[in-house]
Amino acid sequence: AELESKPAVFAVEEVEPLRGANLGGWLIPEKDFTTVASRASLCELPRGSNASFWQRMEAHIDGWIGEEHFDWMVGKGINAVRLPLGWWDVLRPHELPNPGSGAAWGEMAPGPAPALRAIRRLLDWAEARGVVVLLDLHGAPGGQNGKEHSGCAGRAEWHRYSIDNSLAVLRRLMDEVGEHPALWGVEL
Repeated sequence: AELESKPAVFAVEEVEPLRGANLGGWLIPEKDFTTVASRASLCELPRGSNASFWQRMEAHIDGWIGEEHFDWMVGKGINAVRLPLGWWDVLRPHELPNPGSGAAWGEMAPGPAPALRAIRRLLDWAEARGVVVLLDLHGAPGGQNGKEHSGCAGRAEWHRYSIDNSLAVLRRLMDEVGEHPALWGVEL
């Protein structure tokens, strides 16, 4: 069939520019951002092997970012924040449809319950102040690049099955917070 040529019809609106801040180091403890990170990767500190680290991670999540930080950011003109997170902040390993078997596929701190509570709290603080939030799946299932922020330094086990795993994480994330008014987008 022959394609018809029709002009596109769209509206052009002026939008407020985004002025953002990165909340890296909050849900993914990167050595460059936070003192809670140790020399080990998250995958090297599984639940049961280092209970004090898991407790420190939960305390870090509960106390590192607060409403006062949002007040300060808004006072400086910030109207958008980016929150990097790992797949382990949304799902447990057994909830992945096609998990691998290496260390990059294990349960990592802090786990979904405290992380999802923190994400909801952050979205509420943002909404109350007119700030939008970009959630960044910075650590995809299996580790996409072998860097510490992917959960397991030195291991990049993201493979063809990881597409299904990544989509499962995103589906759960959207089930949990997808309708929140402060959610501006999701970055992969």
